[in-house]
Amino acid sequence: MLGFCIKKTFFDIWDNLFLLLLINIGFILMLGVVIYLPSLLSFSPFLSIFGLSLGILLFSVYLGGAVKMTKEMSDFRSVSISSLPRYIRDNLIPSLAIGGIAILQVVLFSVIFPFYMNIGGIIGLGVASLLFWTSFIWWLASQYYWPLYCRLERNIGKSLKKSVLLFFDNTGFTLFLGLGSLFLLVISGFTAFLVPGFAAILLWHQVAFKLRLYKYDYLEENPGADRKRIPWAVLVQEDREKLGPRSLKGMIFPWKE
Repeated sequence: MLGFCIKKTFFDIWDNLFLLLLINIGFILMLGVVIYLPSLLSFSPFLSIFGLSLGILLFSVYLGGAVKMTKEMSDFRSVSISSLPRYIRDNLIPSLAIGGIAILQVVLFSVIFPFYMNIGGIIGLGVASLLFWTSFIWWLASQYYWPLYCRLERNIGKSLKKSVLLFFDNTGFTLFLGLGSLFLLVISGFTAFLVPGFAAILLWHQVAFKLRLYKYDYLEENPGADRKRIPWAVLVQEDREKLGPRSLKGMIFPWKE
């Protein structure tokens, strides 16, 4: 399943490369707002903080629209950049919610975490350690937030709760998902985040969750089944057929196939 997850994501990126590039240009612009808006307002600490918060919220709102587009891509559906404004409107509230959580994390690690580290001792290090590991778990669990919201739960609270539950029920897979996200982020740096970029990371999350969801559909239909012996070959067969017998050679030299 892990190998097919990588393969499907790769070819979904290839099939939608130009569209992902356009989405990533928007992400770069939003990232510029997050970085430079606080600098422009640095003459006032309050305005600088306000600018940073506003930038994070704008980035999150744009991300909410991009998420819906990558969801369609992972479902083998055609999508146009003209749909982005509508998707942004559809996901406005959950986008603001996740943006608020991001602002809270910035406060935690720029103010509260250093404060307790400076205190030192058992209490200071204990609280700082708790903050770090709680945030680390959330960073991993948050990879499920948008796929959950788009596919199952049009409810912010339930999506947040189930994201954490999915982390604990699929810890190894979540770490695999996190490493994949980190890899895409690192290689994106070589192209100034144009390719594969943030949009590809969102697509990676959508593909991974879509495939992982088959596990729970199977267990629901087969209550007595062994959770450690999921018939992935059968469960992903339909997606495998839709993707087709594709290869790197066929992608680069299609006339040789």
